[in-house]
Amino acid sequence: MNRVGLAITLALVAVLVLVTACGTSAPAPSAPAPSASAQPSQAAKSEAPKSEAKPSVISAPIKLGLDQPMTGPGQALGVGIVEGVRFAIDQLNQKGGVKGRKIELVERDTKSDPQQALVQVQELMANKEIVALLGPALSPEVLAVKAAVMAGKTPMIAYAANPKVSEAPNDWVFQLNLNNLLERDTVLTYLQKGLKTQKVAILSGNDAYGQGGRDTFVAGASNFGLQFVAQEQFGSEDTDMTPQLTKIKATDASAILLWGISPRPEIAAKNAKQLGMQQKLVTAAAMVVDVFRKVAGDAAVGVVWPTVYLYGNPHSDAGKQFAAVWKSKFGREADLNAAVGYASVVVMEQALQKAMKADGSIDRQTLRDALEAVKIDTPVGLTEYNKDKHAGLSLDAMIMGRITPDGTAVEWQAKGQ
Repeated sequence: MNRVGLAITLALVAVLVLVTACGTSAPAPSAPAPSASAQPSQAAKSEAPKSEAKPSVISAPIKLGLDQPMTGPGQALGVGIVEGVRFAIDQLNQKGGVKGRKIELVERDTKSDPQQALVQVQELMANKEIVALLGPALSPEVLAVKAAVMAGKTPMIAYAANPKVSEAPNDWVFQLNLNNLLERDTVLTYLQKGLKTQKVAILSGNDAYGQGGRDTFVAGASNFGLQFVAQEQFGSEDTDMTPQLTKIKATDASAILLWGISPRPEIAAKNAKQLGMQQKLVTAAAMVVDVFRKVAGDAAVGVVWPTVYLYGNPHSDAGKQFAAVWKSKFGREADLNAAVGYASVVVMEQALQKAMKADGSIDRQTLRDALEAVKIDTPVGLTEYNKDKHAGLSLDAMIMGRITPDGTAVEWQAKGQ
């Protein structure tokens, strides 16, 4: 092969080698194996556990502690109050509660025992979800728990009648019922201005209730220009008060206070009718109309008593509205205790509305302050508190009711007197 042919041959070989090299790509480098730390963990592979959802403040119920004598000697008061409270809360919750938050009761039975009431109130206050207390109904129970409520800084509406319930020092207890002094002043004002008499007699029980009533009335009589010309007593087992009434009949008393625990005043009224006595008979606010009528029979007609809610014939617009819805629901008349229980929820609702913050939360201090600003018509009359007055009712709310042949009627009204 000559030189020219050799050169051509070598050039062709070079071209072929170059073309082959350009048509073959270099192998891609293999990816490094992931390190142990880069491997997905078992927890990452499975779905992260979900935390249990808690209700928002705005949707959680507002809890109230209810501590009442639902058994024992005071159950007639406690059961009536509890019925009124439950009914009012059912109505409120059906309307959506307080700004969307429903009311929930945490209930306890004091069994009419002051020591039991104290233990239960302390237990209820320890539950920080409870913003206020309702109860108890009996004066010994309220007086037993008052100091603890003050120390626990928990607002409480109390239904007991003893004036000491709302007396200072007292920042946290709000009384909602006619107290003994209000009851006394109503009766004595009625005797002075309604009956226009000056001389009265009292026939009272020889127990603490009867003696306490007698002492209270006798001590206050002179302030109303009244004189007690006879003071007689009966025992808890007496079934005939004719001897005591015969002594009273011989005086110039124009009215007789029958102060004691049922059925003694009812028996006394029956005996007075048998003796042909014409004096006006006055009995206590705790009197139950149906019981008095059942025991005294025809002698019950004309008997009068102090009250803020006239059984079967409420005198206020709020009382009439309450009585109508109650009778529609239960098919029977509401008594004073049910009306007071219902009224306490009306009061509490207004305070809760004022105390609730923008996020729906409520604290005890703010609620207490709101209770001190309450002024509202309730089935038991205008209820009003302020920082210096924790007894919600006044003389203007009081009336004297009268038993009639077929029901009850307003005998006299304190407002404007």
